[in-house]
Amino acid sequence: MIKLNENQYTSILRHLDKYTHSIPIIYSMIEGQFNPSIFVDDIEHAKWGIIFTPFDFHYMFGDPSSVNQTVLENLIKDYVVINNRPECMIFRPNDLFDPILANIFTKFKGVKGNRVSFEFNQENFDCLTGEVDVKDIRLIYRIPEFGRIENPVARIEQDSKRIAYANALMIGANEAEIDVRTLEDHRRKGYSYKCSIKLIRELIVKGLKPNWTCWQKKESSKALAKKLGFENMTEIPAFIWVDQFGPIN
Repeated sequence: MIKLNENQYTSILRHLDKYTHSIPIIYSMIEGQFNPSIFVDDIEHAKWGIIFTPFDFHYMFGDPSSVNQTVLENLIKDYVVINNRPECMIFRPNDLFDPILANIFTKFKGVKGNRVSFEFNQENFDCLTGEVDVKDIRLIYRIPEFGRIENPVARIEQDSKRIAYANALMIGANEAEIDVRTLEDHRRKGYSYKCSIKLIRELIVKGLKPNWTCWQKKESSKALAKKLGFENMTEIPAFIWVDQFGPIN
């Protein structure tokens, strides 16, 4: 497999339009917000490949019938070991990749799980949150970890300590992937809700479509998404290995 240089990333765009989810994550890599490792079988006429992001979420692309399972297995192992990563989660554009990934992750003692993705409905958002005052929420722009470009973050601080935030962690193809966190001792106070409203309003002004995904079991995140006007939840299968499962071999 051949690792692409940054000026070669656009050569795989024709494969990426098969994705209906994770758009800002994938395109933030292609557009230069982060520094991914992208491998293809052939530079000029790539049939398949994989995007390794700095965040342990990685994306297959191309023709699944062309994938060499042994090559892919070794590529994943090498990436995890060389970069000393504790987790590895592989996503794909369609289920035709599943037999290959299932075989590989069975060897890794991994599992198949699901994230869920929501569609943003601005009319719902405006109706549900239009009267909410978020003037007390601080909005800043900063470069995220592993990043190269500033992105917006709405945050609440207490005693000079950040206790809650909503972050447009990855921006690509005019969409923004939202990451929300509140410290455990400060939960159930509406902080994530208000931070998210502040951030989403900023994204709308900037012409960016908010994107919300979370793990299937994260009921609190799913409830918050709906409270913010997101709808039409769809499942995103993922093949998962974490170091608690044992060595990736």
